[in-house]
Amino acid sequence: MEMQDPRALTERVADLVREGADEDLREVLKEQPAEVLADLLEHADPSSRDTIFSAIEPHLAGETAALVDETVLEDLLEDIPTDQLVEMVSDLEPDEALPLLEEVDAETADAVLRRLDPEDASELRELLGYDEESAGRIMAFGAPAVTEQMTLGEALSHLRAAADELDELQAVFVVDSIGRLRGYLPLDALLLRPAATAVADVMRRDVTFAYTNEDREQAAARAQRSHLLAIPVIDNRGILRGQITQEKLREIAEEEASEDMYHLAGVAEDESVYTSFRQSLQKRLPWLYVNLVTAVLAAWVISLFEGTIEKVAALAALQTIVAGQGGNAGIQALTVTVRALALGDLDWRNSRRTFYKELGLGVANGLAVGLVIGLLVWLWRGNIWMGGVIFAAMLLNMTAAALAGFSVPVLLRALRLDPAQSSGVFVTTVTDVCGFFFFLGLATLFLPYLRGI
Repeated sequence: MEMQDPRALTERVADLVREGADEDLREVLKEQPAEVLADLLEHADPSSRDTIFSAIEPHLAGETAALVDETVLEDLLEDIPTDQLVEMVSDLEPDEALPLLEEVDAETADAVLRRLDPEDASELRELLGYDEESAGRIMAFGAPAVTEQMTLGEALSHLRAAADELDELQAVFVVDSIGRLRGYLPLDALLLRPAATAVADVMRRDVTFAYTNEDREQAAARAQRSHLLAIPVIDNRGILRGQITQEKLREIAEEEASEDMYHLAGVAEDESVYTSFRQSLQKRLPWLYVNLVTAVLAAWVISLFEGTIEKVAALAALQTIVAGQGGNAGIQALTVTVRALALGDLDWRNSRRTFYKELGLGVANGLAVGLVIGLLVWLWRGNIWMGGVIFAAMLLNMTAAALAGFSVPVLLRALRLDPAQSSGVFVTTVTDVCGFFFFLGLATLFLPYLRGI
């Protein structure tokens, strides 16, 4: 197989596309593995992606499509013929084929499923039936399993006989006669203990598992404490339905972390460097309008104290310090709370303790930062009252920031909304409005002591 530098391969393919050398293009592409082809499609000019994709060998097209970025996959499948999609999906395992069917409309997906092998179609329909964010949606069928009644010799023979139907052998699970999960069988026991040993005598019952309808992020967080390379997925009756490898769970954890980061910044989670200019504009602009509304609200609060600012010009420079520090403190509390909610670490059992902790941190941070800025302003302006005003405003605003950083995502979760989706906007609104109000309001109260500085 001819391996090339990615940049050189990209340039060569681009030249062949421009020249219309379809045969040469197919010859170059058929020598590359799916991972290289996926990288090539992601970095190719969007106008040439369809040409490149159509030149990929049919048996590689499905595997390649399953590896590309979601935005690129959406473009590739936008006008794809059903026959081609059927051929691509039929070469993949159900969990690998799922992203392709998720990108097409329901009618096309149903047409593809009707033309697949009945068993494969049934498994794909089951996966599509689970919620998009559930553990069931990302599981792989073919979890290696033996029964409690077997000996180790019988278990090994059973696994060998079913080798073609099994997914990766990273863990062997133990089920009862009707398929309910009972534990797992350590691989060292399976291979090293006498063949006549009963599975029930060496199996472990302390197995970490996930439910099919469980949120995948919570399942991934819990699985991190498991020493198994794959965790079993069961339905509400306890029947083993599939497995999720730790590698897949790490991918999910990374995706969820990125999604939360995007949401906190007001960016759609499906945006990437491969997203077109128009699509990126459509995804970002609505949140910028929301931020504009909050900025207008903060400006309105400032306008209420125009008379005070006219009399003490220094207030205009100092007010941004109070609001800015409050925003930083709010984002700190918000980030910790959103992560705790996502990982299942924050629930009704420890919510009160966490609330008081964040409240205490807000007060402590407000005192520490307020004392420093109050002293600096006193020395700078030569007026202890101005130092006292900014100290008190900083204390109040950082306390409010801590309360907002904790309460906003908790409230959104209670309303069954994504805590990360709009928490950042609400928290910064609270810290801006409260910061300006506390500082300028206190300055107005003590205005006689601030004149002339």
